Amino acid sequence: MRREPLMTLLMAALLAAPGEAFALTFLELATGDEAVVPDARSVGMGRTRTAEPVGAFTGTTNPALLARLDGSVVSLGGSVLKLKEARAIPAYDSFDGYLVESIYVLNDEYQWDQGFGAALTFVSDGLPGPIGIAVSRAPIRDFQYEYSEEVRENDAFTRPRDALLAINEVQGDGSVDAWTFGAGFSPLRWLGVGLALQVLDGEQDFEQRIRWMKEGTVDPVRLPEASTVRLRSLTGKRSAVGLCLSPVHRLDIGATWKSETTLDGTFFRGGDFADLSHPGVPAVTDAAGGSVEVTYPSELAFGISYRPRAKVRTSLHFDATRIQWSDFEHELWEGLDLDDVWDFRVGIEHIFYNQLPTRFGMLYRPSPRDDEITTTAFTFGAGIEKGPLRADLAFEVSHREYRFEDLFDDALYGGRTRTGTDLVEEDATSAFVTLSYAHVPFGG
Repeated sequence: MRREPLMTLLMAALLAAPGEAFALTFLELATGDEAVVPDARSVGMGRTRTAEPVGAFTGTTNPALLARLDGSVVSLGGSVLKLKEARAIPAYDSFDGYLVESIYVLNDEYQWDQGFGAALTFVSDGLPGPIGIAVSRAPIRDFQYEYSEEVRENDAFTRPRDALLAINEVQGDGSVDAWTFGAGFSPLRWLGVGLALQVLDGEQDFEQRIRWMKEGTVDPVRLPEASTVRLRSLTGKRSAVGLCLSPVHRLDIGATWKSETTLDGTFFRGGDFADLSHPGVPAVTDAAGGSVEVTYPSELAFGISYRPRAKVRTSLHFDATRIQWSDFEHELWEGLDLDDVWDFRVGIEHIFYNQLPTRFGMLYRPSPRDDEITTTAFTFGAGIEKGPLRADLAFEVSHREYRFEDLFDDALYGGRTRTGTDLVEEDATSAFVTLSYAHVPFGG
């Protein structure tokens, strides 16, 4: 099989991906969503990454594994994500009997993320083992979100029928990115240790808007048309400590601890900040701007990588990550009352004798907003190599379903306030591509 057309297709996917990014889900408006490490190999195995090197991005996941890399590697990774968000309310018959959930909001959103990194492993005279160093740039939290809801006239006797009254909108934008500088050392064959420093920078925008389409429906005292808040020049530092143990040649055990970090920046707001209550209870309502702090909690991850056969052709991977979300603090919103959560990831990779790897995985992740609301994702992927060039491709399909209150009260438009909650369904489909230049082909 000729591989040149596939390589061309992978390059085209990176270059042709949309530039706009709207894929954050509603529950993560305050905290930001997890930005995936731009390594398609680990994504294809359920995003497992703690006990197995992830190429040039190993410094961001477990710096101890940098000493396990062979030679040098330079990588460029990108992803495209499509999120389909549906909100529905129950429909009843004339006898007040339940019929079906009726969808009244259906949004399609897109996201594009990218990152790059480089890593080098070498042996120095006088040291008992190899040393690995790495630098990378990639997002770690994502604030991008777009919600749009059309409000229609529900009076059956008006003409025209279903006249457009207003459009309700909630929008978020921005991200927190990290420059990561990592180093790993393996003083013994079965032991690896590592340290990493992450220099963080970012910004966050949040806006709630009601676009009125029909005259006479605006109460200018009670209903401002738009409220915005913008966070700028968010900066901070975070450290990471990594450990890797190999008690037998078929088993690797990894652990990573990332410290708590506080981002300092400035904020500006417009409109009535009290209306911006979707992320949490507004804590600042009388200032047009000032300084702001956002504190992100520490993280602790454990991982296992197991090779059941003597020759490394099949490997099994498992990760568990604990995030202390109860320590999260945002000076602009209070009363978030987030839950500490564990997420679990499982993956498998098999390399065929033609050096073609195939990967599968699964991810189970609760929401810190409510740990009973969980996302289940299934992943799969493959890779190819041609000399020192390597390309990895992965796909992820995820689903989340929960109930949440109405975002915009129907009483604003002459209706009745709904006491029931909406059924919210979020389905995401993602594609990831990583292009690398390395000295070692697939299969080691």
